[in-house]
Amino acid sequence: MKKLTFTAASLALAISSSFAQGVFNFDNTSDYTGAANAFTLVIGPFSAPGEGAVGQVVGSDPTFATPNYDISFLYQLGTANAGAALSPDLFIAAGATNSTLQGGFDAVTGDAVDAGGLYGLGTAIIPSSTDGTLITVEAISWYDPTGTTTFAQDEASARNVGAGPLVAIRLAHGTDLNVADMSTTPGFLVGIDPEPNTFALSGLAAGALMIFRRKK
Repeated sequence: MKKLTFTAASLALAISSSFAQGVFNFDNTSDYTGAANAFTLVIGPFSAPGEGAVGQVVGSDPTFATPNYDISFLYQLGTANAGAALSPDLFIAAGATNSTLQGGFDAVTGDAVDAGGLYGLGTAIIPSSTDGTLITVEAISWYDPTGTTTFAQDEASARNVGAGPLVAIRLAHGTDLNVADMSTTPGFLVGIDPEPNTFALSGLAAGALMIFRRKK
């Protein structure tokens, strides 16, 4: 009985602690018009074979009969990087954190009518924040054929991944009714993300070639 009481007390404390944090809604469905629009996610021209057709909206399928994708986000306290052109890797290097809130889309891949490309994962709790805290958020999506892969694994395996713009979000708390969501955040493309090292090596090769030509 004492153990049960302790467990209940711990649960109550955890719940009360979460309510003490700033929140926003990780949801981009508010502007849904019955068809794909500028806020949906779409498979881009550089995409991996078998992971959806170019131009299809991104979706999730718990039966895995169609290409299955996940959605989550990275965040950072403050807005120093809001609007910056940072890949997820660079955003993490700049101090961003992976959210534990992760899930699927509201329809299957390719379904542009029934909310394909849209997500509504609900309340995102941001630790070490209070009402009015400003954070920077970057939505990330990746091909998840088994429901067990991560963004980093897909990126390393040349599978379809994508990331949205870095946007500033004002967090709410308690009786604050000004709860932000992702509905005004532009959609983005998912596809094969070239390794940064590839670009670096290409740049070095081009530079070496120019030096060689000058010497001749």
